[in-house]
This record gives sequence, structure tokens and C-alpha cells, in this order.
Amino acid sequence: MLAGVGAVDACLFVVAATEGWKPQSEEHLRILELLDIAHGVIALTKVGPADDDLVDLAHLEIAEQVEGTFLAGAPVVATDAPTGVGLDELRAALDDLVAAAPTAVDHGRPRLWIDRTFSARGAGTVVTGTLSGGALRVDDELAIHPKGTAVRVRSLENHHAGHRELPPGSRCAVNLVGAAHDEIARGNVLVRTNQWHHTTVFDASLRVLDRLDHPVSRRGAHVVYLGSGEHPVRMRILGPTHWSLERRDR
Repeated sequence: MLAGVGAVDACLFVVAATEGWKPQSEEHLRILELLDIAHGVIALTKVGPADDDLVDLAHLEIAEQVEGTFLAGAPVVATDAPTGVGLDELRAALDDLVAAAPTAVDHGRPRLWIDRTFSARGAGTVVTGTLSGGALRVDDELAIHPKGTAVRVRSLENHHAGHRELPPGSRCAVNLVGAAHDEIARGNVLVRTNQWHHTTVFDASLRVLDRLDHPVSRRGAHVVYLGSGEHPVRMRILGPTHWSLERRDR
């Protein structure tokens, strides 16, 4: 999950009435909190097969588990897909959620973490991802890191429609000239030439989850999830709240 939600601004959090709050529910909520997600809607699904007492218990359990988190006070919509119960209410809640979510900021420094790459017949190399930091335009000169491969934007698509320009916050399919699709991997990043620079060392402040069952130390295997990629790292503790991370796979 971590490698796919870095660009998320809001969430639809799902709990099944027939199963209740599970360990994975807790894990997903903590991940969303670490990513500073501030908006969400909770869908209580499968209320059809559950009796009224079980549904009421699920509501109480959700309220208890999200207390003190960004989902405290979020709408909880009871739904059942086979019968259609609550689906209109859920759509309305999602419309309100999107309207309340923050608008993506344009800093003039576009960055697209690549989550998929393929070759399209008659077009060539296509990469997909969620754009942040700035707009992309047809004919932009870009680079793919970490290799620094120079590429040019041939065409842009968003939800199967072509565009000359796409703003930050867009899901993008980018047709590129200058690199074969098998030279690009998930976790690579597409940026404007000379605006971003590759590094293998950085300082970080870590927020440790309350339920971590062991102390944080430089020993052991550590992984950094960055954009759409995951990277094994070495960690060196500099102080009580600061660490220095260095990639092991460079």
C-alpha cells in the first residue's frame, strides 16, 4: 500500500460490517496519518448480510478506533453493493469530499512518480503516475531519474482524453520520446531537466507509531517508501529525533 498512496489527498476508508475493524484497518489508518491525509469518508460495507446488532456494533467500533485521528467525525455511510443500499449516499459523500480536498499547488517544478510503464502500439513508450509540483505540457524536455535519461513529451492523456497540458494533481499517461519502456521501472521519477537532482543520502525526522513493538535503531533491515518506489537503506541515528538515511541499492 505504501508505494501507491504517496500522492493521495483524501481517502475512502472501507470497513466490512460482517468483519469489523481488522489489524489491516489499523495499519492502513496509521499509514494515512503518516502521509498527513486530512480528509476522508468511511464506507461501512456488507450491511445486507449483517444483522442490525452487528451493524450497530461496527458503527461503535469504528467511532472508537478513529477517535483522535483525521477520520474522527468523518461521515460513515452504510452500504450494500448487491442491493444498492447506501450507494447514492456514498456518491454524495464522495462529491463533498472531493470539493473539500485541497487544490494541488503549482510550484512550477513538475514531478511524476512512475507507477507503470508500457509500450503502446503506434505510440511507443508510455508511463503513468500522479503529477505533483507543476504542470506538464506536450514537447516538455524532461529527465527520468535515477538514470537521468533525457526524454520529450509526445502526448498527454488524463482519463483516456488527450490534453496539451495537465495541471498538478492529475493522473497522467505520458507518451515519451527518448527511452524504451523496458528501460524505465516503477519507482523512477519524471522531472523537468535540471530542476531536480539525484541523491543517495538525506536527513529525516521520523515519527514512530505508538504500536511499534521494538526500539528504532541503526540495526536491522530498513526500507524507505518514496513516491511509487521502495528502497533498502542504511540508517544512522544523529540525535533523539533525527536520522541519516543512505540507499543500499545504489
